[in-house]
Amino acid sequence: MTLENIKGVKGTHNHMVRLLTYIPGEVYKTAEMTPDLCYQAGRHIASIDSTLKDFYHKGFERPDFLWSLEMVPEVEKYVHVFEEKEKKDILHSVLKAFKDKVIASYPELRKSTIHGDYNEGNILIKEVNSNLINGADKNATNSAKYEICGILDVGDVTYSYCMFDAAIALMYTMLISRTPIESGGHMLAGYQSVFPLTDLEKELLYYCITARIAQSVTYGMYTYTLHPHNTYLLNTQEDGWRVLKNLWGMPNKDILKQWEEISKSYSS
Repeated sequence: MTLENIKGVKGTHNHMVRLLTYIPGEVYKTAEMTPDLCYQAGRHIASIDSTLKDFYHKGFERPDFLWSLEMVPEVEKYVHVFEEKEKKDILHSVLKAFKDKVIASYPELRKSTIHGDYNEGNILIKEVNSNLINGADKNATNSAKYEICGILDVGDVTYSYCMFDAAIALMYTMLISRTPIESGGHMLAGYQSVFPLTDLEKELLYYCITARIAQSVTYGMYTYTLHPHNTYLLNTQEDGWRVLKNLWGMPNKDILKQWEEISKSYSS
């Protein structure tokens, strides 16, 4: 990155110029969410988390970064942007559960440097011919055609709780899947095969995933009220609320049981 004096139609001004290396591939959201692709994605983010587990730099301590899951309590200030009582009630319940379950468990959770934004627009995939990808053969289809080949955007990297990266990754995959709980289970199985979560971390995933959806739909709607011509800000509203209502209507133990059964299918 460098500061350059550039001449344009409105005169000569200083501009920050950043040169990025082009990485070939398509973004994850363009592909069908097959079990093997979800599994691969789980392994991919887990390999990143495993590599970074002992890495620390004070620059990644970002206590006021609004998109960190540690900042979930701040969402309360913006719930008023929704008019529907049902949505407000769900958000208040989700935020309370996060405080009571997750924040209360902070002393027992591992911390490390995490990516923080492993979403469908930041994962790169490429076409392949093999049916057996990264060990996901137990659930591979006969026409598996993609593998993970890269990751974009390190703007949300923070030093935070390890399990937050798994929760964020699961949440974004679940939002774009026709079968969110099943897709989340395959991604979690992949993640666990590389960087296993503790029993407590697995139990808290549900509350972190729902809290991340709450962040996304609330901040998106609030920002849209400030910039109503920017419809991009509404991207997660429909899918976010669909998945949040579905999850919040199911007991955590039932979801964990489904995910455990999916995980076992890879070792049977």
